[in-house]
Parts: sequence; structure tokens; C-alpha cells
Amino acid sequence: ERRSNTWQGPREKAWLRRREIPACHYKRIREVSSIHFSFTMKFCVQTPCLFLAFIVCTQLYKAHVGEGTFVPSRCRCPEAYRVVRGPFVNFAVHPKGPHCSTDEIIVMLKRTKKEVCLSPDGPQGRKLLKCWNRVNQNGGNKNKCLRKRNQKKQQRRKEPARSRGATS
Repeated sequence: ERRSNTWQGPREKAWLRRREIPACHYKRIREVSSIHFSFTMKFCVQTPCLFLAFIVCTQLYKAHVGEGTFVPSRCRCPEAYRVVRGPFVNFAVHPKGPHCSTDEIIVMLKRTKKEVCLSPDGPQGRKLLKCWNRVNQNGGNKNKCLRKRNQKKQQRRKEPARSRGATS
């Protein structure tokens, strides 16, 4: 006997026989399988989109809440020296803000590699602040502020002496 439903292949017939489903339910099974197919296709498209949306939301949440900048609650330099002897390797200037009412200048000494606080009211502090502000406006290198002023004059004096000694 051949049935009018031509969509049934040997697999469907075997499955129906195993389940002992009456012939009147064949059409309903076909509808359910087509719904299942469309659901799996939607699932294949929706899953990557949902996953991507989840990742974007978590990254935005982390950027908003978790990773803020460190704001100290007090001054870094409770005591500052007006003058510091010795050459400097590096320095950092922290402008005044809600955590501290004065500018802070932290200098690293060349010999001891020790960080020392320099007062912005002293002569060295004023020169470093002035140079630091100039460098930030012009976009230069802050290491220019660490050079001695006499160094340029000494280099100019030495250069002519070298040219005089060379005779042809």
C-alpha cells in the first residue's frame, strides 16, 4: 500500500513504526519537523549575535565601574625640601587638586636612586615647575629641565678651543 504522503522517506517510516504512531499523525509530524528546522536556523543566527551583545555589555560595564584611575586621599609629600643637592635622574610633577592644596615635585637623585620631595616654593622647585609647564605647552622632553644651565655655555667654550688646535 502506498500512502499519499510522498515526503516520508525510509527513515521517517521506520521511526514511525518504532513509535507506533497512527497514520493520521504523519502530517502533524512533518509540521513539527519543519518548525524544528526553522528554530535551529534561527538559533544559528541568534546565538552569535547574543554572544557578541553579551561581550560588549560586559566590557562596557568593566570600563564604567571597575577600571578607574587611582586618586590618592592625601598629599604624597608631607614634607618637602627647599633645596636638594646632587644631580637628578628623573622628576615628576603632580599638580594641586582635591587631594592636595599645593603642587608636588618628586625628584629622583642620581647617586642614591632615592625619591625626594622638592618644595614648589623654593628656587629649584620654581625652576622645575616653570620648565615643566613650558615643556607641556610645547610638547618637548621633560629631561631638558634636568640639565644644568652652565652645560650649554661650557660646550660653546670648548668647541672653539678644539678648532684652534687643529692646524694644517
